[in-house]
Parts: sequence; structure tokens; C-alpha cells
Amino acid sequence: MHITHDFHTHTVYSSDTGKSATFPLYISRAKKLGMTHLGFAEHFWDDSIEGAFPFYRPLTREHMMRARQEFESYKNDDVRLYFGCEVEYDPVHKAPALTEATAEMFDFVLVPHSHSHETMPKEYYDDPKKHCDFLVDAYNNIIDSNVSRYITAMAHPFSLVRCPYPCGVLIDMVSDDTFKRMFGKTAQKGIAVEINTSCVFHNITFETLESSPHMRLFDLAKECGCKFLFGSDSHSSGSLEVLDQANAICEILKLDENDIASIAR
Repeated sequence: MHITHDFHTHTVYSSDTGKSATFPLYISRAKKLGMTHLGFAEHFWDDSIEGAFPFYRPLTREHMMRARQEFESYKNDDVRLYFGCEVEYDPVHKAPALTEATAEMFDFVLVPHSHSHETMPKEYYDDPKKHCDFLVDAYNNIIDSNVSRYITAMAHPFSLVRCPYPCGVLIDMVSDDTFKRMFGKTAQKGIAVEINTSCVFHNITFETLESSPHMRLFDLAKECGCKFLFGSDSHSSGSLEVLDQANAICEILKLDENDIASIAR
């Protein structure tokens, strides 16, 4: 199967991108790559919920409305375009930092539980077991939250940002039974599991991909009936090429069209 969608790209509205991360440059690049579906997932924290981390404070609903207004001017028939968000997990309220009313602004919603560099007590890094338990609890809190029906996919599950050790260390600590309980609920609620190519291929060779901890995670998600959504996590339009590697993952996991989230078909 050939993957032609990407539902995890960030534009300049996400504040941590390169200058080429604009709607028109992404769309132009997507056309050249033969993509059929392109989703923009801007970093977000609903400002009606207190406690936003400093990075998210400028990324308000008003800011997203401006982004959406510009986005609407670029709609075209060559690539199906979607305006979404990657909304942060709120460790205080133990739920995505998103209200139901605000969720209606978006075509799709990604939620990461693995931005632990922001959301977790820093001393947990010194004890991988505490780190692992935090991630499992955060995942379950998101799936069980009152806004779970708005979640399209869990973003880069157990793939960490700025972690001092490989994320595989933590994936290996999670039992098959624990993963199955999480992914069973994920599938039951119709939430997809994101396969984030930037994270999966980070510090790993193609030759060792099949035996990587990520493949065990995705195998278990598939066994539980989860659908998948691919994302490059691009922060510049030139980064879309990383999605080429998605086809290798499809081959290893034996994915077909029925394994892909309906939004990307």
C-alpha cells in the first residue's frame, strides 16, 4: 500500500517552525509528491482552560481562528486539505486542554501524551519506571476524557521529545496486556493511532526497523482493531519527504486500506 496522506504538519502558526512552513509552500510540495490528503495540526492549548505552559500561551483560540481564516483561502481540488490541531495534554486536569465548544473549530484533533518534557515532573526522568507509569496514566486519561469523541488520533504514542534516553526503553517496560487494554479502548472509541515517521525513524536504521520497539507497539494496536493515521510531524515544507518511509512500515505491519483511519481514505 502506498501512503499519500499526512495529518501532522505544523505551519508558522505553531511558533516553532521554519520560514518555509506556510500553507502555500506545504500545498505546493504535497502536490509534487502526489499526496491526496494534507492535514495541518497546529500546536494548541484552549485558553479557556487555565494553566497553559509558556510555549502555548500565544496559541489561543483567536490565534487559531486567524490561522483558519488564512487556511480557507488556500482550499483546492488537487489535495484535500484539513485544518486541525495538536492539543496538549493538561496534567493538572488530566485531560486534553480542549473544550467541546472549541473542538468544533477543527476538522481533526491530535493529542499527544508523550510531550513529557513539558507535562511531567522533571525528576521522573531519573526513574524510567515513574516516567513509564506517567505516560500510561496520561494515555488513559486522554482516552477516558470527556472530549475523547473529538479526538481523531493519538499523536506519536510513547515517542518522546527531548528525552535523555531512547523511547524504546519505556516502550519495552510496558507489558503486552497493558498495551492491549489501552489500545482496546482506543479502538472502541474510534480513535486512530498515529504512525509518526519522524519519531519512528529517529536514530534508527531502516535495517533495524522491523525489530524496533515501535513495531511491537503498532502490531499490538493493529491486533486490538485500531486504525492508523500517518504523519510526518513536519515543521518545514521540505520535511514532507520523510513520509516516503511510511510504505516500509505498511509492508512490515501488513497494513491495507481498511487499516487506515476513514478521514485519510
